[in-house]
Amino acid sequence: MEDRLDYDVLEQRLHGGDEDTRLEAVRQILTVPIFDGSQVPRFLKILKEHLNDKSVAVRYYGKKAFARLKKMTQIRDIGIILPHEFEEAISDEPAEAPTYVYGSREYWYYELNSIDYKIRIKAIIELTKEPDDQAYQRLAAHADSEKHDHVLATLAKYLAYFKRSDAFFKIKAFLEHSDSRVRANAIEGFQILGDPRAVPLVMPYLADRDNRIRANAARLLVMFHPEEVVKSIREMLASSDEWTRDSALYLLSKVEIPQVESLLLEALRDSSEEIVEKAVLGLGYNGSTPLAEEALTRIQEGTDPDGTGNRAFSEKVRHAAAGALELLKRRMDSRRSHQPR
Repeated sequence: MEDRLDYDVLEQRLHGGDEDTRLEAVRQILTVPIFDGSQVPRFLKILKEHLNDKSVAVRYYGKKAFARLKKMTQIRDIGIILPHEFEEAISDEPAEAPTYVYGSREYWYYELNSIDYKIRIKAIIELTKEPDDQAYQRLAAHADSEKHDHVLATLAKYLAYFKRSDAFFKIKAFLEHSDSRVRANAIEGFQILGDPRAVPLVMPYLADRDNRIRANAARLLVMFHPEEVVKSIREMLASSDEWTRDSALYLLSKVEIPQVESLLLEALRDSSEEIVEKAVLGLGYNGSTPLAEEALTRIQEGTDPDGTGNRAFSEKVRHAAAGALELLKRRMDSRRSHQPR
């Protein structure tokens, strides 16, 4: 909003020596919803200086910003009178973008400055496909000036594909971001990087309220300390809070540990049918022994999965057990058929 725009700071940024700083300031003039009419002559004068900026991107967006402010002077009743010097400063024709071959490295470097955040995301992904030093330096620098959460989340993950030890520190900075998507992708970036320095930083996120953050933390930590992941899931399954127990089952669906089946069998004894149903479905996909097959059979028949008595499972849970049992049997049969004779 206009009342949040500090025009003195904006002017300072337009005169900044760093190309990204000038570019961001020019784009702000171009995209801010309301621009104070009394400031138009001042910033037209400043922008005029940038019409021949050494940066192609600053020149391109500077012309558009200049055209926007000049157009404001042509609207009736806003009381802006321009000095004659500005009348011929720029034509009414739209500025043309620099011409690069679509898909080239130069093209994607240019599009890192697009006003469309989706195109900036596309540029990041494309530049990561050939992870050389120049691309890393450009993306690392871009991370310092980027403001859009979706773009930052992309950087938090894709910087890791360069497999550089110094990427650890760039990714680490994203862990403090307010957006959960950015934090989740930072943890995923650590997983891609495979750097053990991330372990103590990520350990607290096993208890995060966000499912995706928690799952990404488990995937990373299971690479280095699987026993800690198992311990955490056991504690979550024993919690009095159903949401916490539900989250434990979510984690079990995201990590590969030998204890998955035994933990799912434990969850079948839960007092909540919602938890039991999710454990049943989990066994269908991750069960691997006759113990799982027997437990699902008992639930389908309406008896306690331990075989110690009856339990009035709902039709919904029994139906889920029947489906999971069928899936488990098919998986076990397929595994037997592929075993060497």
